[in-house]
Amino acid sequence: MIDLSIIIVAFNNFKEIHSLLTSLQKAFSGTALEVEVVVYDNSTSSGDMREMVLSFGKSNFLTYLISEDGNCGFASAANRAACMANGVLLLFLNADVSFSAEKLVDFVHKIKDFKEDAVIAPLLCSEDNLVLSASGGAFHYRFSRIFTKLFRSHSYFFKKNPDYALEECDFIEVDWVAGTCLTVKNELFKLAGGFSSSYFMYFEDVDFCSRLSKKGVKSYLYKGFRLLHKGNSSKRKKWDYKVSRNLFLERAGPIWCRLLDLVERFFVFCSSSKILSDN
Repeated sequence: MIDLSIIIVAFNNFKEIHSLLTSLQKAFSGTALEVEVVVYDNSTSSGDMREMVLSFGKSNFLTYLISEDGNCGFASAANRAACMANGVLLLFLNADVSFSAEKLVDFVHKIKDFKEDAVIAPLLCSEDNLVLSASGGAFHYRFSRIFTKLFRSHSYFFKKNPDYALEECDFIEVDWVAGTCLTVKNELFKLAGGFSSSYFMYFEDVDFCSRLSKKGVKSYLYKGFRLLHKGNSSKRKKWDYKVSRNLFLERAGPIWCRLLDLVERFFVFCSSSKILSDN
């Protein structure tokens, strides 16, 4: 029986994938855990990537899949990879991360021993070891800048955004956790229908946790494992973020959050129009 299936979506990031696979092989070799890795390649030209990835698969450690319809987005690629996964647990892992091999193995054992069905992720940190807000939190936090400025200090709305480093318990309950390193039981992932393919990039994790929360499944951050996330920013990614954010807001956001979002967009539009008229 396979204990863990690690799912990685690749997209023109040869060096990062090679580094990650090397780290994973080192982490789990010699442990009692039965682990498989499924790499789904969204790249447009994948010859070198395929050869490199398959070089790690000499002992059924790895499965390599390639998208036949170009870049289908993270959610769709992750779902397709999950269909091929045989592990009791699924771990969705970004390539742009680094971690302690010992801490990762300990994290997997903690998840295996966790009593309830849940979605669990580690804390994401910057290079100076500061915990990133993108680790997880309350659904409201990502809705509106206006809402955040008005109510961030209000304990009712932001009771699930504590200083995670100061929490006494190892598992911190939140509304959502990041798909950067997300664990869930295979059967639970399939029961929920996987990630929504409506999201090309971003918010598929928030949407996933939201849908499961309606079924009584909780999400937790595990304080005992910190993952360095080296993610970068670009205009394209910022645009994808806004599109996915608006989609999630339309699907799951409370009416008052939607109204605040419309007010925010109106002020942004007015500000942009004024700048253009002044020029």
